[in-house]
Amino acid sequence: MIASACVVVVVDRLAVNDAVGGAIVVPSSALEHLPLSVDYVDDGNALVEAVGPSAWPEVCAGARKFEIKPEHSGQNTTRP
Repeated sequence: MIASACVVVVVDRLAVNDAVGGAIVVPSSALEHLPLSVDYVDDGNALVEAVGPSAWPEVCAGARKFEIKPEHSGQNTTRP
């Protein structure tokens, strides 16, 4: 059986998509603490094995422990 995987390039943050609560933004360092099979390659990128639907809620729960909350007051601070 061939397992599916994806490459996560070197970034500061990444998002875990929770179908219930939307995107959970975490620091990339959290990747190694989530219940995932991760192998790092020579260039610093991570090879992450696919996660089945039954295990995904556990990944999302783990990501919530590292979630980076948005830092805004709800006011639009951009200027024309």
